[in-house]
Amino acid sequence: MIPLYRVINMKKIIASVLCLTLIFSAFAVPVSATDGNGTESISFIYEIEKFFGNLTILFTKYFNGFFGKDEADIPFAEPKAPSWQEYTDNDFVTNPEQTVNAETWVATELTFESEKAYSNAFNDVQLDILLYGNGRLYTVPGFWNGGNEWNVRFVCPEAGEWYYKTVCSDKENTSLDGRTGKVICSQYSGDLEIYKHGFISADSGKKYLTYADGTPFFWLGDTHWSLGGETAEMVTTICEKRVSQGFTVIQSEPIDATFDVTNGITQDDIAGFEAYDENFAIIAQNGLVHANAQFFFPAFMQVLIDNNGGYSENVIADGMHDLSDDAKEYLEKVSRYWVARYG
Repeated sequence: MIPLYRVINMKKIIASVLCLTLIFSAFAVPVSATDGNGTESISFIYEIEKFFGNLTILFTKYFNGFFGKDEADIPFAEPKAPSWQEYTDNDFVTNPEQTVNAETWVATELTFESEKAYSNAFNDVQLDILLYGNGRLYTVPGFWNGGNEWNVRFVCPEAGEWYYKTVCSDKENTSLDGRTGKVICSQYSGDLEIYKHGFISADSGKKYLTYADGTPFFWLGDTHWSLGGETAEMVTTICEKRVSQGFTVIQSEPIDATFDVTNGITQDDIAGFEAYDENFAIIAQNGLVHANAQFFFPAFMQVLIDNNGGYSENVIADGMHDLSDDAKEYLEKVSRYWVARYG
């Protein structure tokens, strides 16, 4: 029998080697080589990353053997309430103003032009659509897109006929409130898995991520730290490369973004959002799941909180103060905008 102190020491050794391996892997990335003609080559970097990657996998297996949990000990995810309501009103929309075509799980965009101008559209007006089909009623948020334009982006999760009508917080603005339409949705005809099976979920009652239809999803991705400064050509090249390597996810952060949400969304921010529209669309068109932390990057969040009410006197844990009501309200508006535009 191996003495207990030796087992503990072995665990420490393996943990230390694993940490050192990860450190060496990080330092290996900046290494470069040339082909003799001064042309940059990344083959040497790939070989180093491959070596340390395999070493990391090897030690991780041993590490998990000592510290990892048995799968039987991992709890199942708690199923959550659906994002829709049951609805059976056949007269939801009687005379739709327009008809649009769509495919399941692929984003469709509606544009509405307001006949009324607002001095602070982001704060003063809220637009939703109620989307109904196959006995389900969804509430989908819209977003202000500068000037007098409001947009709504949505997907139909099932083929069939869907109907929508708009709901605007300004009931007197009939150019935004009470608009109706019909969506003829057919089954997705392409080859991308995300549109075959639907959005990714962690609340299906299983121990792993799944698509909306229950098909297991394997998360493999890396991060665009400076997505805000990347051109469409750069994003296209990166996404195509990652797809060829079997990646399923792109993660992104807002370094170099040209919009500022820390003190209200204004006309000056719209160009930055539209640049993001193009890059986000490229990621989606490549079939990659996009995990983005744009509004919750620490440098943004602290300024956002400080500019919009700060903290309250209420201590919630270990000297940490709760947000003020004003900060919570503003954060809710910003989050709603982001979900409406990119969710």
